[in-house]
Amino acid sequence: MKSLSHYFQEENKAIWLSIGLSLLLILPIILTGSIYIDDNTRTIRDFNWSGDGRFLANYFFEMLSLGNGVLDYYPWTNIFAAILTGLCGVLIARSLSIKGTQNIVLISAAMLSSPFMVSNLTYRFDSITMALSLALAVLPFVCYLNIKAFALVSFVSIITSSYLYQPSVSTYVGMAVIYAAYNYESFIKLTKSLSICAIIFVVSVLSFILINKLTGGVARSEFFTSSEDPAGLLKYNLFRSIQLLSWSASGVTKVLYATAFLAFCLACIKAIRLSFALAAIYTLSLLSLVVISFILNAVLLTPWFNSRTLISFPLVVVFCFALFIKHYELSLRLKNTFTSLTVACSLLFCSLFANALSSQDNLNTVYYSKIMSEVDGDIQKVAIYGEQPRPREFVMASKVYPLIDNLVPNYMRRGNGWAQVYLHRNSSRFRMITMQEQETIFRESCGKGRWKKGELFYTKSFNDILIVSFSGKFCE
Repeated sequence: MKSLSHYFQEENKAIWLSIGLSLLLILPIILTGSIYIDDNTRTIRDFNWSGDGRFLANYFFEMLSLGNGVLDYYPWTNIFAAILTGLCGVLIARSLSIKGTQNIVLISAAMLSSPFMVSNLTYRFDSITMALSLALAVLPFVCYLNIKAFALVSFVSIITSSYLYQPSVSTYVGMAVIYAAYNYESFIKLTKSLSICAIIFVVSVLSFILINKLTGGVARSEFFTSSEDPAGLLKYNLFRSIQLLSWSASGVTKVLYATAFLAFCLACIKAIRLSFALAAIYTLSLLSLVVISFILNAVLLTPWFNSRTLISFPLVVVFCFALFIKHYELSLRLKNTFTSLTVACSLLFCSLFANALSSQDNLNTVYYSKIMSEVDGDIQKVAIYGEQPRPREFVMASKVYPLIDNLVPNYMRRGNGWAQVYLHRNSSRFRMITMQEQETIFRESCGKGRWKKGELFYTKSFNDILIVSFSGKFCE
């Protein structure tokens, strides 16, 4: 770790530039001030992460609040999450012995470039623990040359990272691939490097799973093999994962992917001149990194197909630029071009996402106020039928970037439990109901009561329930 401290001192300028890029990226999200998805739950009750197997996330916030539970430290949690993510790029550069301000900034920019990462950085609460888990997954490779230290740090980091945010452990696997491919000398050394990391990873993950079993088990730590139809579930999970990847390649993100792929191809051209096997290793490694980014959603029993689970995807772009840096040490202008394009694409996509999210939040407020105007003294529950219309800014953005539909949630729709959370957060008078209860309400209220046509939706009172329909009059 002394060498890491020395590296930070030597590359001080690169570190500050990486922090600056992080702050630029997070600025649109901070200005939005959104209470984003899970944040709604954190703000209405003493909700913790134990149900997700993230016990250390509980302790982290207890420490921040001096034992007073989960408190909202926005915007600092988001700001430090962005900075930590950018500095992960610096850690990766150090692990690969990449030096020079220009090179390190390119790697750091790549780490911040993923269109999926904006979701991780938007959570008021989870963003900081996600970033910490990401940093822990990267950290062991700084001391890879000392195998004993590497094994110990890896074991502790993987388990600790898992108790903060499980999907981050895929970053460790991705880093193992990057480190082995980047330092390729022979197939034997490549195999040895990957085998060491694989053994450490398997032992660490099995230890994590065993601890969860001994403490009662956590559903999200179970794999698809526990399903009644493992093959069918795996097929569905793979389809959803591929869908997310295809959605992400649009507009400026296409430019980002094309830039990274160009850097990769140029590196492969140089590699072929040295050895065809080297170019083959690079290609297989790149494909492996893409698979690793999505594999967790594919193999889990109860995955969340949110962009935030793809926290290791930036490694795909990082690998492309790292290889270019290795083979084109003196190509300064091209490196500057790659950095400029990566930063520009990241900032443009983040601002577009933030604007779409802000417009959705504003529209949610309008619809909530209209719902409240229909509530009388007896109403304690609200059931949502149909789906709240989207704002124009969102519609325009999602036409170009389908991924926006995954990044910006629409709470007010049938079958979405977040509608209940959102309503309860804004008014404690409402009692939250399950989706099964809501479907029962729709059946039992059919043909009873009178529909009232409002400016934005239909409403009907049924006992102590207000039924809000965005799909006109209905009877099921």
